[in-house]
Amino acid sequence: MDVADASKHGQLTRPTRKLSSSEQITMAPGLFEAPFGVGVFNEALEVIVTLDDGTSRPFIGVVQSVLSMWEMMLQ
Repeated sequence: MDVADASKHGQLTRPTRKLSSSEQITMAPGLFEAPFGVGVFNEALEVIVTLDDGTSRPFIGVVQSVLSMWEMMLQ
């Protein structure tokens, strides 16, 4: 929820937040953004969320969990 709110509002001030700013949501450079010779053609982009406590996590795990929850609820 904090990721969606931060991407919408830019800054979060709620005391119970896990991240404070949309700047904490980053993406590794893709093939056409990486320096020459660094990117791989079949490389996927990865969204990383850095929490206020300094830990970084790939966002794909959160997306998969939410998708699984909705699939179970809608069956």
